[in-house]
Amino acid sequence: MKHTKLFEEFINEKNDSLQSRIKEITKLLKKQSFIGKVMPGDDFIKVFIDSDDIAVMMMWDEDEPKKIRMECDDDDLSVDINDDDNEILSYFENVNDSF
Repeated sequence: MKHTKLFEEFINEKNDSLQSRIKEITKLLKKQSFIGKVMPGDDFIKVFIDSDDIAVMMMWDEDEPKKIRMECDDDDLSVDINDDDNEILSYFENVNDSF
């Protein structure tokens, strides 16, 4: 019983940490002029570039801590980047410049 409670606390703490990170990134992206719309979820953020024609799905995987899977709807491009503010902004600047 004690182990179950500890495991539940660990999972809840991990989920709270991810939710906090998603909120931080959402705020960061909403401040950028080249971002059209930001739609956060429980373990992802869908980001629309400029004219809302191009969408990128940002997803976190518990097996890859500190990594984000970036999947672009428009060209099926999928890459993993570090969960770092500068790297995230650089990714979106480059995606925006390529379209």
